[in-house]
Amino acid sequence: MEIELCHNMTFATVGGLGSANVLRGKWRIMGEKKDHFWMQVSRFGFGRSVSGSVFSEGMGLTQDDEKGFWGEIQKIMTKSNSDEEDNTIEIEGLIMDGYGLEPTSTGRFKMREIRNDRKP
Repeated sequence: MEIELCHNMTFATVGGLGSANVLRGKWRIMGEKKDHFWMQVSRFGFGRSVSGSVFSEGMGLTQDDEKGFWGEIQKIMTKSNSDEEDNTIEIEGLIMDGYGLEPTSTGRFKMREIRNDRKP
């Protein structure tokens, strides 16, 4: 699944779920060292007319789509085709159900940065 993180701290899926389903929500970078990532999928919002509103769309969405993601941000060294070293951001963490003080961990996830400015 591909996710686009926007400057206003919202996100939307841009691929991997089919054209009829779109998951949206909010994200944050946290921690004293800015080394943790949090993302929350929202099923309901205030609609397209309200600035900053996030809501997911699709016929088959259920409460199972409303998840939280918490992970540690790491920089990994990769080599591009020109043999130059390049930093890529990778996040590994937990998928969580629930809000508040006691969310339940239901799985693990891994995110890797895809940048459009890289030359093939």
